[in-house]
Amino acid sequence: MPHNTHMEKTKQSFLAAFRLLDEHNTMASDYWETVLFTEEGEWIESQLTESNLFSMRMDACCAAGVVLCEV
Repeated sequence: MPHNTHMEKTKQSFLAAFRLLDEHNTMASDYWETVLFTEEGEWIESQLTESNLFSMRMDACCAAGVVLCEV
């Protein structure tokens, strides 16, 4: 998969989690905004990691009241 296509899919995954956070927990949304974007609103690509995406998704699920369990 070309780098640009993969990066666009990654950004879309982060944006989906960000929207859910923004809807349910403004403080968490503000935190992730500072992690993922420069002051000019540009993506910080080095922060678009699987680990950050997992953490952000967990924050979003908790903020939305989704019950999490380990399988």
